[in-house]
Amino acid sequence: MRVERWLGWLAGASLRERQLLALAVLGLLFTLLGGFGAAGRFWVQMAAEYHLLVGEANLDLPEGQAALARAAALRPRWARPHLDLALVFYREGWFDGARREAEHAFTLAEDDVEKSRASYLAALAHEGLGEPGAALEALKLAVELDRHNARARSRLEQLQRKDASNGRPRPHR
Repeated sequence: MRVERWLGWLAGASLRERQLLALAVLGLLFTLLGGFGAAGRFWVQMAAEYHLLVGEANLDLPEGQAALARAAALRPRWARPHLDLALVFYREGWFDGARREAEHAFTLAEDDVEKSRASYLAALAHEGLGEPGAALEALKLAVELDRHNARARSRLEQLQRKDASNGRPRPHR
């Protein structure tokens, strides 16, 4: 009878409830196979992933930004939440915060594509701070790290051409 009730619940469960059940089973397996330390690391990883996904889905909302900050706090050596926070801060016009997050993400990034994205975001922040020389160097690095970074390549070309009317680069929005 209990098995039938459980199967009935499972059949009517939402996707989120089934996902939580799967995570609980995985957590139990980690506990049995690797001890409580492995289970703890698993749950921290899952919580960080959850907060990152919530944050990325709601970048323009305070709840999304708070979720990104929680993801960064749960996994302090993870570049992704810092990249997203740099983008949020840039969009909000807080260029110093965007530059700091992008530079921090660069130090944490594990591959050249992430480093290129961080360097591109740092370049945008430098532009916002009125530092075209630093922006140009960051864009050059972004393109050097990932030649497929079309945004960095395009912005680099724009900065190199400079606006003919006043000799200054056009602001990027």
